[in-house]
Amino acid sequence: MARPSIAKTEFAQRLTAVREALGFRERKPFASKLDMHPDTLGGYERGDTMPDFSFLTRYKREFSVNLDWLITGEGTMFTSAAELVRQASFEGTGDRMGSERPSLTALEHVRAVEHRATHSVDLVRLEAAIEAVEEGLDGRRVAPKIKAELTIAAYDLLTDSSAEVRARVIRLVKG
Repeated sequence: MARPSIAKTEFAQRLTAVREALGFRERKPFASKLDMHPDTLGGYERGDTMPDFSFLTRYKREFSVNLDWLITGEGTMFTSAAELVRQASFEGTGDRMGSERPSLTALEHVRAVEHRATHSVDLVRLEAAIEAVEEGLDGRRVAPKIKAELTIAAYDLLTDSSAEVRARVIRLVKG
């Protein structure tokens, strides 16, 4: 096993934190997933070298990494559900961003699968979640995968049927 490296910059520390949050303890399999040499990724994670814009774009597109957080440390590590809706709303507009398909992070996906495996579905709550997402989207077309991810998030938030919680979900979806 390789000796632990020490990051020289906070940016380098955040790159490492992303890899680990995605479930990759070791650098080599993550570098393989990125189709890059582990030493190149290691240089970025140690702070020896800085990645180019295409690398950062890939982190955002493939792993839903919040680039504001990655660069400045401000905000959350991963893009919020509301931001996913904004990105997805470009689909079909001819905008280059429209071809980018945001997705759940690996960690969020694992949590969603664990949740579904341990909880039965409350159909009334699911119906309320779908209605809240539809109202929040306000006619905007988004990819089915994004709508499903939003519905899962809304379902998790709608633990009670209060109008206040429903209004919060709608505001979240509207962004």
